[in-house]
Amino acid sequence: MAKKKAAKKKAKKKASVKKKPVKKEAAERPIIVPKKGLTQKQAYAIAAFILVVVAGLVWYAYTAQLEQAPVADPVLSGVPIVPDTALATLTVINDESCSVCSMNNVPDVMQMVFSEIDVREIESSTEEAQLLIASLGVKALPAYVFSAGIADTENFTVSQQAMRKSGDYYVMDERAIPDIPVRYLESQPTIGEPMLGSELAAVVIVEYSNPACGACRLFTTETKPMLLDAYGDSILFVYKSLPLNDLVLNATIAGDCANDQGLFWEFNDIMYDRGALAADQLLAIAEEVGLDAEEYANCTAGQKHLDEVMGDQAEAMDYAVVATPTLFINGIKLTGIPGDDTLKEIIDAELAE
Repeated sequence: MAKKKAAKKKAKKKASVKKKPVKKEAAERPIIVPKKGLTQKQAYAIAAFILVVVAGLVWYAYTAQLEQAPVADPVLSGVPIVPDTALATLTVINDESCSVCSMNNVPDVMQMVFSEIDVREIESSTEEAQLLIASLGVKALPAYVFSAGIADTENFTVSQQAMRKSGDYYVMDERAIPDIPVRYLESQPTIGEPMLGSELAAVVIVEYSNPACGACRLFTTETKPMLLDAYGDSILFVYKSLPLNDLVLNATIAGDCANDQGLFWEFNDIMYDRGALAADQLLAIAEEVGLDAEEYANCTAGQKHLDEVMGDQAEAMDYAVVATPTLFINGIKLTGIPGDDTLKEIIDAELAE
């Protein structure tokens, strides 16, 4: 009897040992079987594969488009081939004397936007170009002139706000591409503006500036002195303000008041060098450069220069000035500060004319 009890107890113990690995909490935290999910490494690998496939499809579509595009015949030496599907012609009127005016891909972009156009380029000195410039009111070169058929192209509706219609033509508005270097055919008025250098200089550099602009400060304190040392009386600087807020507006008016007393550049150089824009800082600079205190106070409180600043802002819009500094070197518009070599190349070319 004792043996039977011992055997039953032993069997019961074995049964309990076999069941021990199976716990109730295992059902609450199910084990993720690799076949039913992805590891992080596997997910990255699949994502990379998808990107490669997409890139391959894009490249295939691009190369297929290139194969369909007309290939220029070298015998024609630059004469455009008109595709059978062309609905319009883009005539680019350019100025060969402007070294930076062709440094853009606008014609290529236009052909991407309007796939149904033909592009050709003519020099501004030709009779055809002169007639177009005069009749269409072209303000700057390169000018982008579309024939009337552009209105029948697929993307015209979404692009026409960037053009102005003139007779049977559509002209790309200069303000639609404000950062592209161009040469304006008419220079900005300079009467009454602060000037530095000889009024007989062959090269006039008009700067739209802003006392709170770091790049403008760099141009005033480093680039301008470098150019004056290099070219002396061959260049004339003209300053135009483009304030962006009330603080800068007050500083701009203070500079104009200093100009009334013939001390603009002394006042302006200190203001830019110190980044001084507050009224008490400007007053301290006025005293430092020797401005008449009473005349300065009456001037800064008056309306005269406020109207002039507003006029400069309206003028800036006409010349598609959207940022400071913007330079016009004999009408060649450059947004920002180009490298010293580029500036010298442009000035040298203008002096050689």
